[in-house]
Amino acid sequence: MTSRADIWVTRPAAQATNLLAALEAAGWSAVAVPTLAIVAAADSDALQRQARGQLAAANAAVFISRNAVDWLWRVLGDDAAALLAGKRLLAVGPGTAATLRERGFNDVVMPDAGADSEALLARSELATPAGENIVIVRGRGGREKLATTLRERGAQVDYLEVYVRQHDETTQARLPQLWREQPPAAIVVSSRAGLDALRAMTPAEWQPRLRATPLICLGERLAATTAALGFRHCQAVAAGGGDAGIVAALRQSLAVGHE
Repeated sequence: MTSRADIWVTRPAAQATNLLAALEAAGWSAVAVPTLAIVAAADSDALQRQARGQLAAANAAVFISRNAVDWLWRVLGDDAAALLAGKRLLAVGPGTAATLRERGFNDVVMPDAGADSEALLARSELATPAGENIVIVRGRGGREKLATTLRERGAQVDYLEVYVRQHDETTQARLPQLWREQPPAAIVVSSRAGLDALRAMTPAEWQPRLRATPLICLGERLAATTAALGFRHCQAVAAGGGDAGIVAALRQSLAVGHE
């Protein structure tokens, strides 16, 4: 590296620490620009009652994200582990599976490749779920593909929505200054919701610059949507590539951009 290019990281603040350190170690100036804040989904007492009832009746629990794991434990504390004991646990991607392992659950089903609903549905464990009671632990809103397909295959499926994503107010307030003083050489985006939040919060005069900035997108599905949103370049990072994959994608993307 010959310069300290600013790389924006849009992950929620609590999940960005390791990536920010990896980018700094690789020679960039890593700028935390969390576009989404994660907050509780509902009144804690009501959500506790719902969570206890659904998990007690479930045969299996599917976790959509690391946040889904962390917020279930926030809701239930140590009781979460007791309620999940003996049930089949599934994770949409390797990061989510790793978070469950950190909680003591080593036997977690996850996709053989990829990190989305389609990849998880390809697992043999979900091929014939007829008669099973499956709880999908997630944030409020999101794709319906997983639940719809499992219901078509005969499962009873319920959502347990343990958190809500909203625009990060601190980032929204400082974005005009960031665009003036630390415009990004590239932006790391982890989800469509996070990208949509960045688009919504960016002032109108900076929208052309945003669309021209290279994106590093986690997953092929997210990368495939960016052209329709007006972005000129998005480098996809394969699921499971981790922070090292993001660093490699940035090197490739910025090298292409300066040829």
